[in-house]
Amino acid sequence: LELNSEVTPEKLTDIIAEYDGVYIGTGEWKEKFDIDEATLQTQIEKVFIGGKLVTGNESVIQAVATGRSAAVSLDRFVQKKSLTASRGKEGAYESVLEVEINDQEVLPRILPKDIAFSREEAIDEALRCIQCECHKCVKACIHLQKEKLDPKAYIRTINQNERIILGDHYANKTINSCLECGLCGAVCPTGIDMGEIIKETRRSMVSKEKMPQSAHDFALKDMEYTNSSYFELVKHEPGTNNSSYVFYPGCQLSATYPDYVIKVYKYLMEKIQGGVGLYLGCCGAPADFAGQEEQFKNSMAKIYANIENLGKPVVITACSTCFNNFTTGMGDIEIKSLWEVFNENGLPSDVKLGDGKILAVHDACTTRKEKNIHESIRNIAKSLNYKIEEPKYTKETTKCCGFGGVVYFANKEFSKEVTEDRIKESDNDFLAYCAMCR
Repeated sequence: LELNSEVTPEKLTDIIAEYDGVYIGTGEWKEKFDIDEATLQTQIEKVFIGGKLVTGNESVIQAVATGRSAAVSLDRFVQKKSLTASRGKEGAYESVLEVEINDQEVLPRILPKDIAFSREEAIDEALRCIQCECHKCVKACIHLQKEKLDPKAYIRTINQNERIILGDHYANKTINSCLECGLCGAVCPTGIDMGEIIKETRRSMVSKEKMPQSAHDFALKDMEYTNSSYFELVKHEPGTNNSSYVFYPGCQLSATYPDYVIKVYKYLMEKIQGGVGLYLGCCGAPADFAGQEEQFKNSMAKIYANIENLGKPVVITACSTCFNNFTTGMGDIEIKSLWEVFNENGLPSDVKLGDGKILAVHDACTTRKEKNIHESIRNIAKSLNYKIEEPKYTKETTKCCGFGGVVYFANKEFSKEVTEDRIKESDNDFLAYCAMCR
């Protein structure tokens, strides 16, 4: 094997006789070669060419690409293998990769002063390459940024973590730090949703007893309490024996703003005919986020049975996560958001006007696909004389508030970083319509 040797027409005959194959990659050649475009083999069987001799000064990148193709052909030639079999995706071809270049600075081509590039010229030309990658999910997701992982590496990490039989499962904290918000899947051109993958991973690890319950212990105990006789309440509207609707405020609103639950319930009884029942409880979200699949299914089954006993009324939810869990888990029961009800029936008379104040809307991640809720919120805000600012990540591509995936209990510091990251998107006050987000 001999490299970096000058090849001239006078020397070529001797070189061909001495070596099994010859690659000519740069410089100038007076005589024109007859080239097979697929293999870059010349009319001289042992001789392959690439680089500037093929592309001229068109592109140094194309020159390098032809060099690689010629090298593959030469390697096959020496091994007496087919030069043409399985030669797909060499040179230019249509790729599924999507790259955003709108904000990319276009640098001028570097042209060599001499026949070939100098070292400095080659480096400057190479630096023009933008290293084509998609990474839309990484650019959008603070969790992927923090862990320095793209989905491919993340999935590999998950697989390795699950295969550990003895010893520490080193990636548990990483897995428990995913918000399961679905943003990565929303921005991904191919729809890869790490949130769904993480959900299945947590379920798998819990079922195999490889995920300690301690990370989510408080959230699970809180859910258990909320669905116990100490808190749970399922009633028809006072003075009635049937319910056309039932108000389900959710555990967070009931715990943090109980006065609002009372005000909203009174409003619903005034505005809606046919009886509005009241159901206090938790939809089971903590168990779902924590990978406790059996506990979540039992919770949903109990809720369904209670609603069935009320006569399968329309369920009005104040919580975005409750709305999401019910619409996906109780297909034969109609679910409405409280904000849709406000938008359709008007607001209470004692609400305050905004006087033109600008609010940045923070859509809940569990409503990213719910266009009716998005529009209802904005209509309500505008009717109160607020001006709306849409952050960079909004509606279908909204970011998580930091509470999703019950990350607050598994990785409190990171949860706070997520909240701060979201707040940085606007200097204005935020309008949040999810009790957990608030």
